[in-house]
Amino acid sequence: MATNINAMELERILKLTPSHHNIMLVGRHGIGKSRIVEAYFTSENKKVVTLFLGQMSDPGDIIGLPSLDRSSAKTVFGGVAAVGAEEQPR
Repeated sequence: MATNINAMELERILKLTPSHHNIMLVGRHGIGKSRIVEAYFTSENKKVVTLFLGQMSDPGDIIGLPSLDRSSAKTVFGGVAAVGAEEQPR
């Protein structure tokens, strides 16, 4: 479901969204989506990881890499935190 919002509404949404939820912003290139989000989280002293979906070509870039959970014998996906963990979030 797409919703049109302005920068002030986005900041309100960021404040209300639990940290374990993701937010996906869609819009034209160069309109400041990443800058607004990075500025908000920097002001909150929180780490930010910005993913540019247009530059990703592999599903593992988005959902993480699969691994075996030995306790349940099921495949789990590591999520983006598991990919490039040695890189510093910006």
